[in-house]
This record gives sequence, C-alpha cells and structure tokens, in this order.
Amino acid sequence: MNCIKHYRQSCISLIKKITIFCCFLTAIASANMEQDIAQIFKLLDQQKHQQAYKIALSKTFVYDGLVKFDYAFGLSAQASGHFNQAIFAFERVVNDNPAWLLPRYALAASYFSAGNLEAAKVEFEQIKKVDRTNTFPKIDNYLSAIENQESQLSGTWLQQLDLGGGYDSNANSGIDDDVINIPLLGNITLFESSKTLSDSFLQLQYQASYLKPINKNTHWYALTKIRYADYQDNADMSRTFTDFFVGYQQKINKNTYRINSFYRPLWLGTGISLNDKYLDYYGMTANINRALKKNHDYGAELTYAQLAYKQDDLDRDQLLTKIWYQIKVNQYTSNFSVSVGQENADNSLFKHLGRDFYGLSYRLNGQLTDKILVNAQLDYIRSNYQAKHPLFAKTRNDNTFKASVNYQQYFSKYWSWISKIVYIKNSSDLILYDYNRTVVSTSIRYQF
Repeated sequence: MNCIKHYRQSCISLIKKITIFCCFLTAIASANMEQDIAQIFKLLDQQKHQQAYKIALSKTFVYDGLVKFDYAFGLSAQASGHFNQAIFAFERVVNDNPAWLLPRYALAASYFSAGNLEAAKVEFEQIKKVDRTNTFPKIDNYLSAIENQESQLSGTWLQQLDLGGGYDSNANSGIDDDVINIPLLGNITLFESSKTLSDSFLQLQYQASYLKPINKNTHWYALTKIRYADYQDNADMSRTFTDFFVGYQQKINKNTYRINSFYRPLWLGTGISLNDKYLDYYGMTANINRALKKNHDYGAELTYAQLAYKQDDLDRDQLLTKIWYQIKVNQYTSNFSVSVGQENADNSLFKHLGRDFYGLSYRLNGQLTDKILVNAQLDYIRSNYQAKHPLFAKTRNDNTFKASVNYQQYFSKYWSWISKIVYIKNSSDLILYDYNRTVVSTSIRYQF
C-alpha cells in the first residue's frame, strides 16, 4: 500500500511540474507572440505593408489559428494586396468572435477588394444593423460602390431611332458617258441604269445594342441595325441594309481580345423578301489590341467572309488583315490603319471578279464641346483584279478614294441632330467602272 501511495504522489508531483513547465512555455510563447504582433502593427503604422506581411507570413506556422495573430496577419495581408489570404484569416477571427466588428469590417472590405461583391454586401449590411455609434461611416460608400458595380455587370441596352433624308449624286455608281467602246462589241449605247442617276431620298434607321459584362475584364455584346433609304424618283435604287453582330471581348493585362460574327444582308428596291436579297455578306472577325502606353494603342485584325449574291455567279470569299495604331490627344482620337486583302470568285468562269487589294485609312474622332461630336475619315483602296475582263480583254485595276465627315449635336440627353457628307471617287482603267459619288444626309436621332 505504501508503494502505491508513494507512486501516486510521485505522479501527481510530476504532473504538477509538467503543468508548471507548460505554463512557463506558454507564457514565453505568448510574450513572443505579443512582441511579433506589436512589430507587425508598428510596420503597418509606418506604411511598410509588404514587410509586415512577410513577417506575419513567416510566423503562421507558429501562431496560425490564434485570434490575435490571425487578426494581425489579416490586416497585413489586406494592406499588402493579398486579399484572399486576408479573407481566410479574418473568417477564422469572425467565426471565433462573431460580435467583434473590427475584423468583420476588415473581412467585408477584403471581400470587396477581391471582387466578391455579394459576400461583401452581406457583411457590410450586417455591420450596419448593429453599428449604433456609427463607428464605420464608410459602409454607405462601400454599399453604393457595390450597387454601381452590380449595375455595370448587368446587361445594358442602348437603342437609337433616326429619321431624315438626303441627296445622292450617283445612286447607282454609274458613269456620265452615253456611249462607251468595248473592244469585242465596238461602240455601245448604255442603258439608263448604267448612267449616273441622281436622286433625293428619305431614310429611317433603327439600332439596338446589348452589352453583358461577365466580370470586370470580360463581356459579350450584340448589335442589330436596320436602315431603309427610299429613293424618290428611282424606286429601284431604294435599299434596305441590315446588320446583325455578336461578339465576345476579354482583357488580359494590357491586351484586349475580341472575336465576333456578323451577317449583313442587302435588299434593292422597295420590297423585302428573305429569298430575294441582292447580297448576303457574312463572316467572322478576330481582333487583338494592346496598350502601348498612356493614350497609345495598336492592334491587328483578321476577317474571313463570304459575299453571296442573288446571282450566284458573282459569289466570292474574302480574307482581310489589318493593323492599326491609335493615339488620343486631349479630346481627339486619331486612328491609322493599313489593310491587305483578297477576294476570290467561287465560279472559275468569273475569275475576273476576284481581286487583290490593299488600303490605307485615317480616322479622327473628336468632341468640340460637351454637346458636339465630330468624326472624319479618309480611305484609299488599290484593287488589282485577278484576270482579264471578258468584254474589255484587259485586266481591271481600280483606285478608290473615300472621304466622309459626320457632325452630331445634342439638344438634350436623348435628342441630337446629325449631318453627314460622303464623297467617293473610283478611278478605273475600264471606263465602265469610273465614277464619282457624293451623298449628303441629315437626320434627327432619338437615343434611349
């Protein structure tokens, strides 16, 4: 019995010694943790955020899971931009101390910075309900910012309705001559439809676009446009243009990538029938642009398309590449581009319709005042056709010059007046395709 009693006393004595030793180690560890936390806070006060985060990160193996350290670690991670690490730390603190508002507020701010708007909104609203002393006055600013970002991430519709008219000096791109010489046929008197036809027109246009952001750097978009020009004296020259456009855009670092598909049918005359289109133009475009430096961008674009005419023999495929450079100075943006392309006739008997071409373009967009916008563009295209024309026994080469100016003045938020002039000169070594054309138009636009 004495042995058992002595053994028990020895065990109790050992347990007491171990307990005292553990308490001593805990006290030392606690003192060390307090010193480390104090150092982290000191560096944060000195705006040395990265140093504070490095020290905190090096101590996570020792203190991870302890409330005071997790809070200090979270603050250092938040201040240095490591928001996901801050979230993990603050979540542990809040789980252990749900009524402690400081780490909950820091958690909400980290959610916001990391882009988790829904979680940030929940936390901020919970704090606002119990913050009777208005300790966190910036909560309303955060909630307002969240609302703005959520609205930006929702789909946006923009619609336009234009009504106006104008004058077209050469509606059919005809020539001034009454008689031309064709080597195989001699002198030929042209039909009226091949000679210059000038006319006035009324026009109606509707456009709707939709933008749907997926996140801050990614969105998809769609556009539909329908324009009808009613020529007053030459009904056959009336035309209906439609445009259907769907695309996807993503920004990664300094690069922006876009890919889209388009479909642009054209009807001539006053009637519209799905089976009676003059032209179906459809294809896909891929684009990449990169920010060179502030207000400077450059990029490249590749388009593949099909031109399907009512008369199948005219069908062609098109491949076009373009590179461009853009610079913004004050309220004006200038864009310079160079393009190279090729069109190939589907029917080998009509190879003379195929062409190789290159182009130069300059576009200027500017804002004269808060209510006045201007746009000017110059284009030059050199077209070298791929085979001899069957009537002229000669290969066709064209030089096309186009200049346009667009003026838009707003009268209110939704109403504006638009005036536009376009001049086109096509110089060809085949007289049948030599023409000048000027189109002047004006319209009232309602945007909603």
